[in-house]
Amino acid sequence: MAAQPKPNDWLGLAALVVFWGTSFAFTKTAVATISPEWVVAGRLCAAAVILLATCVITGRKLPRGMALWAWFAWLAVIGNMLPFYLISWGTVHIASGVAGILMAIVPLTVIVLAHFVLPDEKLNRNKIAGFAIGFAGVIILFGIDKIANFSGQGIAFWGQIAVIAATFCYAIHSISARLMPKTGPVEMSAAVMLLASVGAVAAALIRSPDGMANADMWSILSVLALGVFATALASIVLYHLLSSAGPSFVAYCNYLIPAFAVIVGVAVMGEEISKSALLGLVLIMSGIAISRRQSDRTRTPTLKRGA
Repeated sequence: MAAQPKPNDWLGLAALVVFWGTSFAFTKTAVATISPEWVVAGRLCAAAVILLATCVITGRKLPRGMALWAWFAWLAVIGNMLPFYLISWGTVHIASGVAGILMAIVPLTVIVLAHFVLPDEKLNRNKIAGFAIGFAGVIILFGIDKIANFSGQGIAFWGQIAVIAATFCYAIHSISARLMPKTGPVEMSAAVMLLASVGAVAAALIRSPDGMANADMWSILSVLALGVFATALASIVLYHLLSSAGPSFVAYCNYLIPAFAVIVGVAVMGEEISKSALLGLVLIMSGIAISRRQSDRTRTPTLKRGA
């Protein structure tokens, strides 16, 4: 039977929603004066330091074996370096609240990809219906007129495409993590962050050597916040909740994070969210809810990540 959530578990869930829900606003602030490459490198380095320190303090050791580290390298690229860059670049051109809404399609993307890769995650009527409704929400969010006249779209359109591409990266990451050999979650997270930080710094030095030249205090603090809260501490809280309350409880994030991201974007960043964006959010959330019906007892739900 699933563990009964305790009061501390609800506090942990609220922390995850805040960590991941505010990540879009922090990213928007960070890329104002820091290049997307260095935003990614900075947050990953901060997260790697914290997670490696956690391993040392708790007496954990990083896993050994070339095959396992090949998996870690793949997860570092597909689950961290690439999607973080896509989201950072995308939020230069779109509102942080819209980015949060678009990231809500991660669970819908996973249910389609998992059908072809995982034998115990086949599509059923609820999943198909949920995906269709969620996809309709994405169409409305983009704007039917823009999709019908695809040629000549502005940079904001491609910012949305970048965030959508990041959701595919996260979906592939989720399935890859399911297929890889089992290892300790904290050790795995530390190893992945270590490789991701090294790769991100190398990429930033090559692609944007002057990307930190005009950095101001708020952008630097935003990068640190992304690394400490949205990446490192969020991982620790996530693993604790998975052990204490179970994945079904943690999956509530799928419903709360996009709405929280919209609220932060409007209240803190002064963004305007259109009625079509709100309608798209409702449809995407409804799609996730329908896709999970009659499967909570037998399936491990897909967790959506923050930016």
